[in-house]
Amino acid sequence: MLLATKDRVPLPVVVRNMLGLKGVVRLVADLVEDGRASLTTEREFEAARDALSLAAEKNPAVALAALDRFQVVPVTAEGRLVLSVALRAHLDALDHQVVRLVVENGRLSLWSERAWRSSRTGRMELIARTLDGG
Repeated sequence: MLLATKDRVPLPVVVRNMLGLKGVVRLVADLVEDGRASLTTEREFEAARDALSLAAEKNPAVALAALDRFQVVPVTAEGRLVLSVALRAHLDALDHQVVRLVVENGRLSLWSERAWRSSRTGRMELIARTLDGG
């Protein structure tokens, strides 16, 4: 999807309904994989947030690492994801202004076009094996 104005990605109504997103909400992006960001609701992220807060009390470096790995992603009332500069950089979307919105097994993620294309061969091989009965 092309980024809309103000660095926003439209979230289709069918996806918002499937994920139970109503009105203005905030998601949390996990940037653990290069060129990909898995999105969860703040509610789903609560346990991880609590564990990280507890760990950061013992080791302040955990807080800094969490800032690198997790980004808050607001969803506007119109259903647009608002991507921070850090998230757009992670998704190679600063210059190209393109991200892939992927829903798989009820989970939402964003992919850079580079990451999507680099894994395309594997997906095509899977389809070929499936169609060949393998």
